[in-house]
Amino acid sequence: MAVAMKGGPYYTIGEDVARRIKQLHGEHPRLGHEGLMDILEQEDVAVDEAELKRYLRDNRIRPESTGHWSWGHVARLRWWPFAFFGSADGGGPGDIGGDGD
Repeated sequence: MAVAMKGGPYYTIGEDVARRIKQLHGEHPRLGHEGLMDILEQEDVAVDEAELKRYLRDNRIRPESTGHWSWGHVARLRWWPFAFFGSADGGGPGDIGGDGD
């Protein structure tokens, strides 16, 4: 069983655990800290979750994007035609009066 070195109230990630974290990230690039924690626990590697988050942040290890768009992204863009072409009442972007004259 591998254990991260304990220094005071905090766990510090040693070189062997750091090497394993980087290796796991290379094998599973879409996993975040929770997925990496699960794998480390299955391998009997004891790491504090807060320390793992800090290690990943400090070493700029982030999960890859899935590369897909959801309908939520599209819904947030539904306003853009009105910003360029005017509103549905026929007024253009510079029409202050709103009556079209």
